[in-house]
Amino acid sequence: MKNKIGIDLHDEDFDALKTIEKDFLRGNVIPLVDQIGQNYRGFKSEDNHVVELGLNAQQLTKFPESIENLPFLRSLLIEDSQITGLPEFIGDLIHLETIWLKKNQITNIPSSIGNLRNLKILGLENNKIELIPDSIRQCKSLEGIHLNKNNIKKIPESIGNLELLQKLELSNNQIANLPKSISNLENLTLLDVSNNQIENLPFSIGNLKKLDVIRLTNNKISDLPDSLFSLPNIRGLLLEGNLFTSIPSSISNLSKLQMLQMKNNQLTEVPDSIGECQNMQYLELTNNQINSIPESIGNLAKLTDLILESNQLESIPSSIGNLKKLTTLYLNKNRIAQLPDSLSNLLNLKSLEVSYNQLSTLPESFKNFKQNLTIFCEGNSFEKDGKKLNKKLDKIKNILMMN
Repeated sequence: MKNKIGIDLHDEDFDALKTIEKDFLRGNVIPLVDQIGQNYRGFKSEDNHVVELGLNAQQLTKFPESIENLPFLRSLLIEDSQITGLPEFIGDLIHLETIWLKKNQITNIPSSIGNLRNLKILGLENNKIELIPDSIRQCKSLEGIHLNKNNIKKIPESIGNLELLQKLELSNNQIANLPKSISNLENLTLLDVSNNQIENLPFSIGNLKKLDVIRLTNNKISDLPDSLFSLPNIRGLLLEGNLFTSIPSSISNLSKLQMLQMKNNQLTEVPDSIGECQNMQYLELTNNQINSIPESIGNLAKLTDLILESNQLESIPSSIGNLKKLTTLYLNKNRIAQLPDSLSNLLNLKSLEVSYNQLSTLPESFKNFKQNLTIFCEGNSFEKDGKKLNKKLDKIKNILMMN
């Protein structure tokens, strides 16, 4: 039936919205909308029932109890407020498919969450949650768990029951280990446990054949299980800020790998097998102790970004000139005394960073560059004779020297 303002809603749903408006929104109306946006206050209805409710950035300090009277609710978004807890009755909203309550002060996930058999997305990032209840095992429809930036110390073994899970995001917590049961998540494509306290990965991670991206940034990992290098679909491997001293030669087994990020580790060398990663597009090894790069680097025909700054490199292999798609090359803060002439073959190069090396000149072949190119070169010995250098390069109109 139509209520006083002409919207077709069942009385129970209408009264629930009005209570929220009166008790939590200072009388501000919750409008009927076509789509609930990230920063939107509104609701959607079907068959005279509220099915989606958004109360983002409304400065709520308490979870509205009248939401319990919206039995057909499928999507609930209450972000960027000060809610401190989820009520047990959340488990009574059995039609819920999406919960997004990020950027609150929530400390708990009630065990009744297990009643939400239709729940697909659980988004509670940037809260103060310490525990994932074992009852999560009953949410068999879950496809995405987003619990970044909480205080979680342990992932329960019951997580392995969520066989439809595709995205598991638990970065910026206090997790020390991954459960062995993670091997059951055969549909998982994204695993993000960055910024935790993890030292080892279980061998069973090799069962996750659909994994596309693994983010392990800023943990305490020094080695990876051999099983990880049998994963056929890995495109992104982010290992920044760990304790690695080497890149395993088996990296070549990751035939679809497009991004390898290992800056801020303790690497001393790069294996020849890196050249077999034929789909590599982005390689970052900043702030390690690498003293040489293998000639095989020139086999990475799809590479667009090569970031090698802050190492101990004394030279660069001439094969680097084979990287025809390279647009960004960072070699700053090394010990390089001479650049190879082959760099002039990089006709797509846009930015070359060679600051703070031991260069006294740039290759004559640089006059062959036809594209616009910016070279950052401060902190080298040729700065003492800048006029001589500029005279040498005065015909290279497309080069911008940044001293």
